[in-house]
Amino acid sequence: MPNLVICVSGKIGSGKTSISKEVSSLINVPYFSTGDFIKEIAAQRGIELVDRKTLQAIGLEYVNRGWNKFSSDFLTYCNWSGTMSLLIDGVRDHNFFLAIREAVNPIRSILVYIESDELVRVKRIEYRDSSYIAEMDSHETESGYDLIRSNSDIVVENNQSPKCVAKEVVNAISCIFKL
Repeated sequence: MPNLVICVSGKIGSGKTSISKEVSSLINVPYFSTGDFIKEIAAQRGIELVDRKTLQAIGLEYVNRGWNKFSSDFLTYCNWSGTMSLLIDGVRDHNFFLAIREAVNPIRSILVYIESDELVRVKRIEYRDSSYIAEMDSHETESGYDLIRSNSDIVVENNQSPKCVAKEVVNAISCIFKL
């Protein structure tokens, strides 16, 4: 597979992290998470209790500095060499994807959107986080999914095991590159 940057998006609880890790493993591409990046920023600030509200607040503060700055700092966090492939989990805004695309050019970047049945998604969230889902979904950092989905290169339904969905993603990537 040629060098590429795979950006994965999906609503909270859609299964994007599990699927992203499987894709990363299947095609041997380093995995990086925007959530882990924000957690690292929190740790640098000495913030020990890192719940979703805290992460969303830090993320919003950070992106208000500009998408190019956010993408540049994220790629630095990834130790991106300028030539290697990578998988970015947790793309929550189309502008972030566009900034990443510009930053990694001429390496091809693709956007993958993970859809999930709403009831399944809610159960996943309730299982791992007792926060109120409507409050999480309505946060400014979670508001751009319609635009992301409509501009995605690949849209997959998460209705199987993460490994099966990851294989579907890899097959779709292969079709895009006609491998």
